[in-house]
Amino acid sequence: MPPKFPLQPVLDFRKVLVDRLEVELARLLSAGHRLRSRITANQAAQLNVLAELRALQSGLLNIEQIQRLQNGWQTLHDELQRLASEMRTLQNAVHEKRAELVAAAQRRDVVAKLGERHASSWQAELLRHEAAERDDIYIARAFNRRAV
Repeated sequence: MPPKFPLQPVLDFRKVLVDRLEVELARLLSAGHRLRSRITANQAAQLNVLAELRALQSGLLNIEQIQRLQNGWQTLHDELQRLASEMRTLQNAVHEKRAELVAAAQRRDVVAKLGERHASSWQAELLRHEAAERDDIYIARAFNRRAV
């Protein structure tokens, strides 16, 4: 059984950190999808309001209803601007979280590589030890044959 890797607690911590960052990134990406859906719905609502405005402007003019639709369109436009700003903020957060995740994964991989080197050096030492024992056994057998 190989000896315990001295940096195993560090490796375990870094694995947990990477897992946590992956979950946080997934949440941000999910929020981005929901936000895109809201933006799409807002844009569709704006197009519907514009179509209603066009229809109202082609017949008898109902200024009150036109004003109400224009106000509704402006409200949708303002909301769309707010959502676009929120999307930019969210995209920046996703970019930062991705960079943080990559850096954490690289730090984890460095420690994991050290663990692999530790295990392979132990394995090499074990093989050298076994080879030395085999040599001793062969030498002892050869010596015993000469003695007989």
